[in-house]
Amino acid sequence: MKLALATSALAWGECRLVSLVFLLRVVIVSFTVPVLTPVLCQRPERNVSSSPAGITRCRRTHVEIVVSPLVSKSAVRELQFFWETETVTPGDWVGFYFGHPLDAPPHLLIGVPVDEPLGWHRTVFTENHTEPDQLGYHKKCLGYWVAYYRAGNNDTAEATNCLHTNPRWMEEMKSSLSGMQLRNTFLPGTHDSGAYTEYDPLTGENLYQKYVYTQDETILGQMIYGARYFDLRVGNYNRSSSDTWWVNHGLSRTHPLREVIHDIKQFLDNTQEIILLDFHEFPVGFKSKKNLPHDSLVKYLLAHFRDYLVPASVSWAASVGDIWNSGRRLIISYNDEDVVDRYGDSLWLPVHQKWGNVQNLDNLKNYLDLVVKSRPAYQWAAMAQMTPRTMDVILNRLDGLRKMAHTVNGAVTMWFRGSWGRTCNIVAVDFLRSTGVVEAAIQWNKRRSKRTNCDFEQYP
Repeated sequence: MKLALATSALAWGECRLVSLVFLLRVVIVSFTVPVLTPVLCQRPERNVSSSPAGITRCRRTHVEIVVSPLVSKSAVRELQFFWETETVTPGDWVGFYFGHPLDAPPHLLIGVPVDEPLGWHRTVFTENHTEPDQLGYHKKCLGYWVAYYRAGNNDTAEATNCLHTNPRWMEEMKSSLSGMQLRNTFLPGTHDSGAYTEYDPLTGENLYQKYVYTQDETILGQMIYGARYFDLRVGNYNRSSSDTWWVNHGLSRTHPLREVIHDIKQFLDNTQEIILLDFHEFPVGFKSKKNLPHDSLVKYLLAHFRDYLVPASVSWAASVGDIWNSGRRLIISYNDEDVVDRYGDSLWLPVHQKWGNVQNLDNLKNYLDLVVKSRPAYQWAAMAQMTPRTMDVILNRLDGLRKMAHTVNGAVTMWFRGSWGRTCNIVAVDFLRSTGVVEAAIQWNKRRSKRTNCDFEQYP
């Protein structure tokens, strides 16, 4: 991307001067930005326009901040932002702020010129992580903001956004979602949801950790940040652990299942969101004694979740409104149809995971493109990540799951913000917060409810 705009853009020159001052201080600032206290996102967007005069559009300009999965001993949770607009005018720019852009004076950290409709920018600023149980259950901004400005109009941002939580996005668009079939709703989710850990910069990552952990947030954190589908793999350790049931990544156990159950119940008790648990693999302790481990697991789940479960009779063909009307908001999908037959009143038929099993971005795109174009009529999840092979892990060819997620998640965000978002069902990703799939789901569900591909009922 070019680093200068037309010399006639005086306003941008002034902004760039401010940015340079901040950049000279960037090393100091990156270590001295105060600990962020979450604030409610209640500031009115009174200076945000949907479209500049004379420009006709279908989509609103969008800006968003994401949290990089890349880590080092000097930087954890590095912030990036991206923009998407249909029309670029010479002199457009994007500002990255600590605090709201309307604060007086605004705390501009970075100003980036725009010369392409789509762009990403990596910053040196990092998130001061807030524990999920301190975030609450209403949308909150977490200190940093981003804004898109048109040339010559630095007082009015065309689009703004903050680094934020999203604990009630379904409830907030209940009128839009209620009439949509569940299998025709865009649900953001996580892959290997139980394989989460908080990176410790003092110890770093060993080879095992590089290829086991797929999420930075606990299950509660993933829900608070907007995930509604959870891909769970369960191990049975009846003879070797005080906890019988664990969530696994392959043969590696990561957390007791009771921790997941606790987080799910806590979230459901504090929101009106709908949650889908996909018990998809059973890699340890299920091959012997045929059905006994499955029966024991289902009874364990029912003991904790019975009062939360949406009856399976509601079915995948139901509308989202039907689920809310059932008085229950937890769906358990179980990837063993024999077990589903035995517990048909409680367990839902499996989600079909569309898994490319690929090791590069092009092959992932080609695989998912074929899936999306086939428009499955059943419930399905796009597993939007690369998969390391055994020798890739042994030789560390791909440098771990974080690096792999960094390679694909920007592209995945744009694929599903684009045309794929029109027909997808579930999208499961590694390191959720390094993507924009939650906001992509929100935007596409709004469009789907109005049977349009645009953000405007009439073109401005």
